[in-house]
Amino acid sequence: MIAYENLLKKTRVYETLKKDVDSKNLSHCIMLVSEDEIACKNLCKLLARMLLCEKDDCGMCKSCKDVENGVHEAVIVPQALNADGLKDFIATSYKVVDSKVKILLIDNFQDIALKEQNRLLKLIEEPVGNTIFIIGVTHLAAVLETIKSRATKYSIAPFEENDLRRALLDYYDSYNVDKALKFADGSLTKAINMMDNISFIDSYTFVQNTLNDLDNSAYLLDIIAKCGLKNKRTFNDKKELLLKYLSAFEIVIKQVIEYKSGLVKETEDIIKQIETKYNMATLVNVEDLVLKAVENTQNNCDPDGVFYQLLMDILEVRFKCQIS
Repeated sequence: MIAYENLLKKTRVYETLKKDVDSKNLSHCIMLVSEDEIACKNLCKLLARMLLCEKDDCGMCKSCKDVENGVHEAVIVPQALNADGLKDFIATSYKVVDSKVKILLIDNFQDIALKEQNRLLKLIEEPVGNTIFIIGVTHLAAVLETIKSRATKYSIAPFEENDLRRALLDYYDSYNVDKALKFADGSLTKAINMMDNISFIDSYTFVQNTLNDLDNSAYLLDIIAKCGLKNKRTFNDKKELLLKYLSAFEIVIKQVIEYKSGLVKETEDIIKQIETKYNMATLVNVEDLVLKAVENTQNNCDPDGVFYQLLMDILEVRFKCQIS
């Protein structure tokens, strides 16, 4: 069974594709578009299975099992997305297969350089025999206009929270699922990444406590000592940890703003405590400070310095906004 298959089968995209397949009205080039990478990749495989199934996308026949296991001869995928990998992919795409349809599948098309995308253009424009191109894209801007114009695009909408919860509970415990769903914005990928990240809950709790305790500069050294950046040996380890904290900052600030503005009626006690200490102007400015810190971190500024400066800037903007 394809992971999260039941969740994906409930999407409008799947239902539309199923109708198009049944009516034999499917385009020769399908582009599935979503920032939700896991949903996008799995839906690409689900479509391939649907097209090759001996029955009605049963998930039980040999064809379905071969697609799921990545061994179906009629599903051709590139071994690499560089020049050599795509050259081999194009050559393999011309092979004859004993199947009702041949599928050329690239579920991470946005990772292909524009120069190499051009090499695929002729293949998309002039498909060989009964060939269907299935493309998964998480960043549509990274795809050539000439390719986008030749594909039929289907956008995958964010999942309903209850549907997402039911699907995730098959793989994760309810405590982590409920935590992750608060910040997933209907994205399967975001939710899974949070739960697979062992330190996510720790980072989230640390940031909550930091915002709650950051009353004046006397607390700075204590917070910095607890953050663990100085315990990391390499620059990349420090950078990775800081980015986790900054992601948690974004989440917590969003929670506080939603509670303060009345969009959310119930929340954790610590969020309520933070809300009483920060007015809306401060929270909006802190959001900008966190984004600036993310940019500086990604540009390889010193993580210790970025974190210290962020805390100082939060104190400063809090003071200015509270007295204005």
